[in-house]
Amino acid sequence: MAVLKLQLLGGFKVMNAAGREIVISARKGRALLAVLAVSPSGSVSREKLAALLWSDRGEDQARSSLRQTLTVLRKELGTLGANLLSADDQRVELARDTMEIDAMSFFNQSKENDTPGLRRAANLYQGEFLVDGGVSDPMFEEWLAGERSRFQDSMISVLDRLLTLEPVAERVASILRLVSAGRFDT
Repeated sequence: MAVLKLQLLGGFKVMNAAGREIVISARKGRALLAVLAVSPSGSVSREKLAALLWSDRGEDQARSSLRQTLTVLRKELGTLGANLLSADDQRVELARDTMEIDAMSFFNQSKENDTPGLRRAANLYQGEFLVDGGVSDPMFEEWLAGERSRFQDSMISVLDRLLTLEPVAERVASILRLVSAGRFDT
């Protein structure tokens, strides 16, 4: 069972196993969780994180800001914080195996080729990736734009494949979602 649920598609939300929301107060803290959550291994170098979130600062100040953000995140996550976020001198890691992350579940389901799997993927996509999670840093905004495009492209692919698999009566919902995503290539 997941000890934490992290929602990144649509609005950002963190919930504990009991279903209570955990408030992450700082935008950069939410951004840090998002970067770690969708990284291929759940682990990112301190250097990359500092550059993504504090590119307008010197290296020492950026690393200090990263340390402070990690401290605040661990505190806000309560007793789970120390187990979920680990760091050494080189890397920061999120224990994704103890979490349910909608974005990762979406990507896993989006690889399916059957109707039930693709419907699960479509249902997980509750909106744009980290829609309320931008921060005032050009490097992060560039990263965020790329991630949003990647998720949107995957969702469009899911809906395109659903169109070929679903019965005619159920295709309307998929067509409407394609139109609302701004892409309809038929």
